[in-house]
Amino acid sequence: MYKFGLVCFVLAASVVLKNDAAQLTASQKSKIYGSVLSAGMECMRDFPLSLDHIQAFRNKKAPNDEVAKCFTHCLYKKLGLMDDSGKISEKTAKAATKKVFKEGDEMFTKVEELISRCIHVNDAETSDGDKGCDRAKLAFECFIEHAKELDLDVDL
Repeated sequence: MYKFGLVCFVLAASVVLKNDAAQLTASQKSKIYGSVLSAGMECMRDFPLSLDHIQAFRNKKAPNDEVAKCFTHCLYKKLGLMDDSGKISEKTAKAATKKVFKEGDEMFTKVEELISRCIHVNDAETSDGDKGCDRAKLAFECFIEHAKELDLDVDL
């Protein structure tokens, strides 16, 4: 039980954005935290992460095994970032972003730009076809790469 609680805490904490300029409100942090915690707990049922997986994610590295990649796809799908085949969905990502930020706000615009910079992973050839796990790993790597440039660096 301790391990499961630790995993949920780390997952939820992973979305607290370090953005001094935009300063997230308590309400925004709560919405992000709640969404990730809920989705993460659901995904843990099918794709239980090990402590090694968690450490890799905290170091902003995507573990290269099936469980971690499929957990990432599950999480992104539940958060509205990806569809069933592991493709980034601009439409559902925008809808999910609207639940936290007002359209046109600085953070909303930055998240849209992040999605735009990473949409190219949809065209990547992957070994798992439409399963989506390999593409979710590529999306994670892209999000991490570009988040810092957009001052959306996540504190894992």
